[in-house]
Amino acid sequence: MRAPERGFRVIAGSADFAGQGHNTIAIDDAGNGWRVYHVWDRRNVVTGVCG
Repeated sequence: MRAPERGFRVIAGSADFAGQGHNTIAIDDAGNGWRVYHVWDRRNVVTGVCG
């Protein structure tokens, strides 16, 4: 899915998680690639607690 003028979506929300954003690629000492990103647990969105 392509968002207008924003590139390609690589991860989407679910019933459990919302607000995916800020991602980067990291390489560990063994040469493994990792995508690191944050999400909100929907159970805590109303309270504003990020966990």
